[in-house]
Amino acid sequence: MRILGYDLKFEKRSTSSLRNPQAWLLNLLGGTTAAAETVNPTTSLGLSAVYAATSIISNSIASLPCKVFKDVANNRTEHASHALNFIISQEPNDHQTSFMWFQTMQTSALLWGNAYARIHRDQSGRPYSLEYLHPSTVNPTMHENILYYKVDGEKTPLQAYDM
Repeated sequence: MRILGYDLKFEKRSTSSLRNPQAWLLNLLGGTTAAAETVNPTTSLGLSAVYAATSIISNSIASLPCKVFKDVANNRTEHASHALNFIISQEPNDHQTSFMWFQTMQTSALLWGNAYARIHRDQSGRPYSLEYLHPSTVNPTMHENILYYKVDGEKTPLQAYDM
């Protein structure tokens, strides 16, 4: 193929996924070291530097206020009555405070490269809870240009609207 006067040659490469990783991906994301030690997000927390860095970043992010705002005539004010305001600023679910939830999400993003939460809704469609999902249990997938999330233990994929 010729683009901008340059001949470009493309080679077919093998694909790899987190569910079926090839050696190059294992080496990139961790795997076994030359000393035959397994390195992954969980074992890396045994290193004081990784634990300290992850803890400092996660705690710092979690300590920041998070509220829903609305813009009215270029005036930004807190939207206290919005359904998500209480959830993200006080109690995302029955088991975690806002601090704990953001700390968990940030730790997940730092160590696993992503963080997922399922949005639970009432019968009218209003969110009432956020459930943390471990990244190893979630598989984002596209179907007919629509993003879905296959979650272990769920019969049907979740729409992006519910994540």
